Parts: sequence; C-alpha cells; structure tokens
Amino acid sequence: MRRYMHDHQLTVPDEQIDAVNDHLQPNSPAERHMKGLAAASVHRASLAEYLAELARKFPGVKGIERTPQQYEVELCKMRITMEELAQEKVKVGALEIHTRDHIANRIKDLASDANISSSLSGYALWKDNQPSVITKALTPTPQNWEEVAAKIRAIPLSDLRDATAIHQQAAALWKDMVSNMTRMFQSMRAPSYASLSDHPAQTPGPPQPRQAPLAVLAPPRSQPFQPRPPCPPQMGGDYVPTTEELAQLQTILEQVICVAQPDTPEGQATYAGQVAKWQSNNRATQAAGMLRIESTGFPLKPGTVIPGSGEYWWCGMPAHRGGECKSLVPDKERRFRTVCDQWLRPQRGPAPVAPPITPVNNVGT
Repeated sequence: MRRYMHDHQLTVPDEQIDAVNDHLQPNSPAERHMKGLAAASVHRASLAEYLAELARKFPGVKGIERTPQQYEVELCKMRITMEELAQEKVKVGALEIHTRDHIANRIKDLASDANISSSLSGYALWKDNQPSVITKALTPTPQNWEEVAAKIRAIPLSDLRDATAIHQQAAALWKDMVSNMTRMFQSMRAPSYASLSDHPAQTPGPPQPRQAPLAVLAPPRSQPFQPRPPCPPQMGGDYVPTTEELAQLQTILEQVICVAQPDTPEGQATYAGQVAKWQSNNRATQAAGMLRIESTGFPLKPGTVIPGSGEYWWCGMPAHRGGECKSLVPDKERRFRTVCDQWLRPQRGPAPVAPPITPVNNVGT
C-alpha cells in the first residue's frame, strides 16, 4: 500500500485515506465502518490516525463480528477510575474533549451496540463498579442508558476536580503510611551494630535431632494440595442448623443449580442479568444488615461446580494447588458455598474408609 502511494505520488492525507478505502474488501465490516465515518463527515487528520482507528476497531480477523450480548457484558464490566477522571481531557483523533464526555460517548456506543439504549439492562452491576462522584450524579435512578450518558455529561467539572483532589490526597497519605510502616518494621528486624558487639560470639554446638516430622517442617508449597482457608459459615462455625433450615437451604440450592449458566458469552450475559436481579431484590435487606445468604442463595459463576461438592470456596472449582487458583467468585457466592459445604456435607455422612490390610508372614511357596 505504501509503495502504491509512492508510485502514484499520493501525499495529501485525504487522497491516501481514499486509496486505503479503495483497497478494502467489498462489503466487508471494515469497508462498511469506514463508509459510515465518511457519511458522517468525521474529521480525518492524517493517514497514521486513520490506520490507528482501523487497527483499534478491527484488531484481528477473529472476533470482528461481536454479538449484542458481548457488548452488554463489556458495558457491565466497564469501570471508571479516578485516575482517568483526573486527566480532565483526552485526545480523540485530532480533537481534545473532556473525559466525562468521552466516557458518556463510550457508554452510549456500547449500549447502542448491545441494543439496550432504551432500557436499563445491567445498570445495577455497572453502578457497583463506579466511583462515588459518578453514582451521586446518577441519583435518582435514570430511565435508560441514554439518560445515564446525559447525566454523566452534565457533571460539573468543579465536582470532578474536587473528587480527584481528595482521591489523590488519600492515595498520597496511604503511600506515606505504607512507606513509614515498612521502614519501622525493617528497623525492628535489623539489630544495631552496638547490640551485635555486646554479645560474644557463640560457637556452634553439635547438631540436634529433629523435634517435628518432615511434613510439619516442610514449607506449605511442598504439599500437593493446599488446605482451604478458614471461613466460618454465615451464622458462625458452632451453629447447628435446624431441620427446617436444612430443607430450606436444599431447596434454594436446587433452584440455584437449575439456572446455572455455562462458561460462554451468552452464559456470561445471562449471569450478569441474574446478579443484577439478585441485587435489586435484596438491596433493602443488605442496607439493613439483615441479609441471610442461606435464605436467598446467589447465582453461580459460569463454569464452576455445584456447591457442597468439596470444591474450593474461593473459586468454585475442584481441588487444586493453591497457586493455580486463577479467578475468584464474588464474596456472596463464596459465603453461599461455605454454608452449603458446612451444612449439607455432614448430612451425607463421612466418606467410606477402606478396611485395613493385614500383613501375612511365612507364606509358603
């Protein structure tokens, strides 16, 4: 392509961009996207920016065509950070726009691609990941994603500056506190030269026998399987549930298992909707501090195993090494798995034990 431009002496950015468009495959996603930009009279500053936009929109052959469910999952997982808001302006193409406007445009585009612009699907899950300066601006609850983008665009810049200044001060104080504690512990761990000179040199004595077996003295990583960290159930480790509570928990567990989703893009989108619905139904109970996870249950993360099957509570997967735990389940799901494991597994009885092997001596040939 560059040789073609050199041979035809194409030096004007518009001519170079038109040459690239002419070489795109007819009726391809890239051609349709660029024709849409040309129809909308989007400003094209240079060939480099045009190619960067093309590479960002189409990073590879696979995954160009994305489903609306994938866009909805991306919108629910979107997180606005205070560091991003502290920049105030970002450069988009040849223009500089405010960060709040850029964030509002991203939300509007993702909602449009997911076909949920006129609804509020996934809003509760999205709102839990945002800073307080954003959530305060969204009160009362908007009607759809278009209104969410409009409210973010209407946030006063003075409020954003004050919130970012408070965040930066808190981050600086936390950094100073951590550095001071580190220096304090290092000074406590390392004795001074004067204290070392006060003690006479000690000659090593004869080696002493081990006082503990090798399995106790070995480091934790040498064990093939790590024990699960202590995590008491919802109502305390010594609590003995009643028959009615066990029956209720068994019913809740069966209902949760029936709606469990596979680890696919469609399953992830359905799971996000289940979590949002659960939070909407139990928001008042959580605010009052009266939530009982054994009575409400919690949606299972796609790809995890059934609760109470001896799984690792923190990730919902079968037994594995402690360092192989790649992703964690939400805190409420971990609590639900803990209650199911400690309440329901004792009802199934202990695992069968093989009979002892009796040694046989003096076997004749």
